[in-house]
Amino acid sequence: MIWFISSDIKHYLEIEKLKKDYELEQIIPLPSKINILEGLSSSKIGFISNMPPKDKYRSLMVLKELSLDGEILTTQEKQYGVKEEEALEKLFGLKVSKPTVTIEKDMIGQNQLRLFYKEVKDNITLETQTEPIFELGVPGVGKSYSASCLAGSLGYSLIQLNLTIFVERGQGVNLLNQFFHYLTTKKPKCVVLFDEFENMVESKAIMGALLSILGSLNDKSQGGYILTPHQILIATANNITDIVKAKPQFFRLGRWSHKFFFNYPIKEDALSTMLYFSTKYSVMVDTEIIEDIYILYMGEYVDNFVAPRSVYSQVELKFLFKSFECMNLKELKNKNKQKYKELLLQTIKNIIPSQVNTRQGIAKLLSDARSNKFKEVDSV
Repeated sequence: MIWFISSDIKHYLEIEKLKKDYELEQIIPLPSKINILEGLSSSKIGFISNMPPKDKYRSLMVLKELSLDGEILTTQEKQYGVKEEEALEKLFGLKVSKPTVTIEKDMIGQNQLRLFYKEVKDNITLETQTEPIFELGVPGVGKSYSASCLAGSLGYSLIQLNLTIFVERGQGVNLLNQFFHYLTTKKPKCVVLFDEFENMVESKAIMGALLSILGSLNDKSQGGYILTPHQILIATANNITDIVKAKPQFFRLGRWSHKFFFNYPIKEDALSTMLYFSTKYSVMVDTEIIEDIYILYMGEYVDNFVAPRSVYSQVELKFLFKSFECMNLKELKNKNKQKYKELLLQTIKNIIPSQVNTRQGIAKLLSDARSNKFKEVDSV
């Protein structure tokens, strides 16, 4: 007994073809409880619905999700003028955007990664495929942001997948294959971001399916999905302990050809980041004030400071300068140095760096990165 799953009206209009293709005597659309109970006595009866059957019936049936043959929009969505981006978000739980940030203007420091991204751009010019990229680091150090900068520099779409949705849905493996089918048939120019990859550990089936896909990616002899040079896959994770525990072969040679570790910014990059956000949030400062802020926040959290890196991540520096938005710190310093210092200290105390509570976790992360041969995006 087969339970077909489809949201496209064309499959409901092609029931006779489905009956012939699957050698069924009858296919009941949108079956009721009575239809299901009556149909259980025959292997020649099928059902079709936009939802899978209830759990108590699933073990009695073969589930068959009907594809859209590479299309993203259903017949109904095309008729109503639904945009493909909206359908992608609904189907895969992803977000499609066109980043305006670029490597050249908005990416600070991370010199090793900048050099590698230049290679990626050169590969595209030469029509050479870039192998999948894995980026590891604590939250807030620029992993997802760097993917946005790459997409912005290339003028490509950024497709961000919420892997939790793949895990939560009963047809997660099918969705994963359907997504790669979309990439290979529609061939969008894009950077695909698998954010917070560790969330996939919850589903061994999806993790196994993805490893299988990556293992045969761009290999016609293995029947793998063939991407174009204009499609770059990037996965990020805040930790890899659970991933490696669940799948020791996860970082097997060839599956992730490029691995980068994102640490807290070195002093030079922290100062440059603060100057960047001072412009973004219209904060009137000079280089001396930027140095003042650095010295004050490092002094405030000195117990958690591992020289020579900033105790604040890039995102925490963003929050810091967001707090100073539209302030003229230069004028305040000239008028009242005491009040100026009090304002800086109070603002710094309101933004407690994540290192305060996660120091041991960060040390473990760094150890994991080194043992799995990740390349640091900057050097001290």
